[in-house]
Amino acid sequence: MNCVHFVVVLLLLAFQVVSVTFIKGGEAFNVIPESVTMGGTFRSMTINGLSYLMKRIREVVHTDKSETHMNNGLIIW
Repeated sequence: MNCVHFVVVLLLLAFQVVSVTFIKGGEAFNVIPESVTMGGTFRSMTINGLSYLMKRIREVVHTDKSETHMNNGLIIW
């Protein structure tokens, strides 16, 4: 394996992807919904990468700002 190929493999292993694939929040266009459901996927090439993504998703859902605005987040893996 040459040096360039090795670097490319290392870079690919570092990539992580989070995809929000749907947001469902009601049917009316002029009404703010009481609740919103978001869904998607997260992917990584390593177990450490998956653990990091799960940690970051928890941090984003359960921030101080969400508590300030009285929002509750439920994560279902």
